[in-house]
Amino acid sequence: MRREIEVADSSKRKKAEGSQGAPGLEEVFGKRGEPFITPPSKPPEKPREPVLPPPTPANPPGGGKGLDDVLVELDGMIGLEGVKAQVRKTINMVGLGREREKAGLRPFVFTHHLVFTGNPGTGKTTVARILGRIYKEIGLLKKGHMVETDRNGLVEGYVGQSALKTKQVIDEAMDGVLFIDEAYSLVPADIARDFGVTEVIPTLIKAMEDYRDRLVVIVAGYTDKMDHFIKANPGTESQFKNKIEFKDYDPAALFKIFLHMGSEAGIRPSLDAQTAIAKLMESLETGKKGFGNGRTVRNIFDECLGRQAARLAARTKKVDLTIFEKDDIPKVGEMVFF
Repeated sequence: MRREIEVADSSKRKKAEGSQGAPGLEEVFGKRGEPFITPPSKPPEKPREPVLPPPTPANPPGGGKGLDDVLVELDGMIGLEGVKAQVRKTINMVGLGREREKAGLRPFVFTHHLVFTGNPGTGKTTVARILGRIYKEIGLLKKGHMVETDRNGLVEGYVGQSALKTKQVIDEAMDGVLFIDEAYSLVPADIARDFGVTEVIPTLIKAMEDYRDRLVVIVAGYTDKMDHFIKANPGTESQFKNKIEFKDYDPAALFKIFLHMGSEAGIRPSLDAQTAIAKLMESLETGKKGFGNGRTVRNIFDECLGRQAARLAARTKKVDLTIFEKDDIPKVGEMVFF
C-alpha cells in the first residue's frame, strides 16, 4: 500500500514537471483570436549610421577667432599698403605649407624670420607686435608676445657675457617674437672682433635653428645698413630671407597721422589750421635718410601744443582747449623738423 502511494506521488511530480518544462499551445501558436506570427530566426540588425568625416575646424590652430580683429587693426594703420600686402603674403605662405603637409606633399623650407628696413617712425615696431599676435592666431607661435631689444640689451663688456645676455633675452622671447631694432649696430664696420659679431650673432643664429617652431626674430634698421648686417655672416643670410620695406609716409599720410594724434588728445584743427598743417607736411623732406615720419609728426604736434599753451598763458582772450588755431601751427621754414 505504501509503495503504491509513493508511485502515485512520483507520477504526479513528473506530470507537474512536464507541464512546467514544455510550452503550451498558447505559447507556441498564440492566444485564440490572435494572428499567427512566425518568430524570426535571428534579431534584425540595426541600420548602420553613416560615418561622417570629422568637421573641419572653423578656426585654425592657435585660437584663430581673433585673426580678423588683428587684421582689422593692421588695416587701420595709416599708409603702409606694401607692408600690409607682405604681411598677408606671409600668412598665405604659412597656410600653403600646412595644406601641403595635410596632402602628404613634400614640405618646403620657409623661414618666418623677417628683416624690416626703412627710416624710423614708419610703424616697424607696431607691425612687429601685430605680427606676433597674427602668428599666435594662426597657430605658428604659442604666445605671440613681442620682446623688443637693441645692441644695449644684448652686448656686454667682457668675454662670454654677451652670449649669456643674448640667451636670457631669447628665453624671454621664446614662443613669441624677438624684435631687434637697429640690428646693424651688432656688426660695426670698423670693429672685426666686436662682441656683437663674435657672441651675439652666433648665439642668435643657433637659437633660430634650434627653435624654428618656437621663435620668430625680426631685425630692423636703415636699408643700406641692414644689407651690411645680412651679408656679414653666412648664417644671417640663410635665416633672414624675407624683407619688408617700410617706405616713408607721403604728405597726405602725415596729415592723417597729425589728425589722428589730435583725435586721441581730444583736439581738432580749425579749417585755417588744417590748411597750414597740410602746407607744412608738403614741405617736409620725406624720402631723405633719417627722416622721422611719425616721430616728426609727433614733434610738430608737440610744438602746436606748446603754442596753444602759450596762448592760454597769455590770457588775452578765451582759449578753446579742443581746437588748434592757425597761429598754433608752425609756418613753413620757421622751424626744421626731422
